[in-house]
Amino acid sequence: MQNFLIVLSFIFLFQSKPPELEYSLLNQVVGENGIKSIRSEFYSPKDKFRTYGEFSLAFERDILDPTKSFNLDSLFTGQQIRAFEQSLQTEKPKKVKPKMIQAQLSKTGYQLSFPLIQEGKNEEIYGLVFENVMSMESGGVILKLYRKEGKKWTLLHQTYVAIS
Repeated sequence: MQNFLIVLSFIFLFQSKPPELEYSLLNQVVGENGIKSIRSEFYSPKDKFRTYGEFSLAFERDILDPTKSFNLDSLFTGQQIRAFEQSLQTEKPKKVKPKMIQAQLSKTGYQLSFPLIQEGKNEEIYGLVFENVMSMESGGVILKLYRKEGKKWTLLHQTYVAIS
């Protein structure tokens, strides 16, 4: 019962907080990539990535480089994985808040997902974000994992989850 209450309070903490962490990650991604304009709607992986296992598997197998892998399970306890699963069930914003992002909004072009923020072992904070990147010749969806270090986010791993 005590574990259930801890998970429940953790979920409440992360559901009731303002989206500063999410937008700090988005703004860093925008700044590091020199992006001037992003789509006004968040990217959503339709009918995919509804479970922790799908995220874990994506990091184990990069579709462009099968030798690249990352053990997502090493970052979280069983209880934190259950909290991760719960956060996947909550409704995410569909539109980018213009006043919180440091880029112009458009109907086409570069698209980011609303980040999933999750506490891990040793109270580390992690952020996962999808980047839907399209260019003239090709495109793809990249899943990136970041760790919060002070005021910055450090990229730990990225993997392609779709190519076109």
